[in-house]
Amino acid sequence: AKQTRGSISVMGIKICEDVEECAFNKPHVFQVGYLEKGKMFHLYIQAKDHDMREIWKFHIRKLCTAYNDQRMQTRYHAGHFKKDKMDLLCKRRQKQHRVPTSVPV
Repeated sequence: AKQTRGSISVMGIKICEDVEECAFNKPHVFQVGYLEKGKMFHLYIQAKDHDMREIWKFHIRKLCTAYNDQRMQTRYHAGHFKKDKMDLLCKRRQKQHRVPTSVPV
């Protein structure tokens, strides 16, 4: 039987957004940013395709809306973090993104 590597509380999720392809040189990656014991962590997930990524994000946001009484963050980094710092390649290419106001939840 496989062991669980860990879990994320829906209550701690603050970000569920796309990651730019340059961050991992892989398509269809998105991030789930969450608070755990007061510290922010990021889980990066690669979906099979664009549609699957959108489905995953839709359902995660829907759960967060239903169970999380705190709001999601309105800004996020579309690159990835290395040892608590933004990836320098993506940092040079872009600034923090704002979450679109028309995000379906």
